[in-house]
Amino acid sequence: LNTLEQPERYPLSIQIAPAFEAAVLDADEQLLFRAFQNILGNSVRHNEEGCEIKVMAWAEEEKLIIRFGDGGRGIPPDICRYLNTGELPGGDVHLMGLRIVRKIAEAHGGGVRAQEEGHWVQMELPKTP
Repeated sequence: LNTLEQPERYPLSIQIAPAFEAAVLDADEQLLFRAFQNILGNSVRHNEEGCEIKVMAWAEEEKLIIRFGDGGRGIPPDICRYLNTGELPGGDVHLMGLRIVRKIAEAHGGGVRAQEEGHWVQMELPKTP
């Protein structure tokens, strides 16, 4: 987001709970960076007119949760279903970036899900004991 020509069109708010900041995660930093970049990049790429972007992160008993949301047009329902179930959509649907996000989360023992209206994607990762 730091490289956008008109960053004011994509206001970003980030809320990180103290328990999230204190948690330990055994993960590949480069892969997680790529997953986050893919999700945030989609918010920009698919909302040319701009939109508000929100990131929230918190910890639960055994997992860390990062939720990415935007006020744009949302992810199509068939792609949301893919994120939630793994069922590939039919037809000519571009989902390579979110497919990579799903694979990265799974490689870390976690998962990804999306709201059916497509305005948020949530990544869940197991905490390191």
